[in-house]
Amino acid sequence: MSFKAVLNDAVRRGLSGESTRRRYRTPSRDLGLRAGVDIDKALALAAGDEDAETLRKLALRK
Repeated sequence: MSFKAVLNDAVRRGLSGESTRRRYRTPSRDLGLRAGVDIDKALALAAGDEDAETLRKLALRK
C-alpha cells in the first residue's frame, strides 16, 4: 500500500463518525487549599522553597 492510500484510509476512518472505543477521560481531583498558603503567590512560594533547598545543599558541602 502506498503512503497516500494509507493516509486517505486513516482520514476516512477518522471522519466517518463511527467510534468503536470509549473516549478516555482523566479523572479530576480536588486538591483543596492549604491553610496559610496564598495561591496568588504560588511562584514566590516555589522560589522560596527552591532557595531553601539550595541553601541546604550548600550547607552539606561544608
